[in-house]
Amino acid sequence: MDIEGVVDTGLAAGIIDMAFLEGCYHLGSVYPDLCASVFVVCAPPER
Repeated sequence: MDIEGVVDTGLAAGIIDMAFLEGCYHLGSVYPDLCASVFVVCAPPER
């Protein structure tokens, strides 16, 4: 899966939202070295 697919999946699942992505964009304008990548850490649901 490419990065667009991962972001789309995260958005669809409600893990991230557009405000998060907008915040990453603005953070990158102040601290570009902190925003080279967006990492998502997930765990499977408990059964």
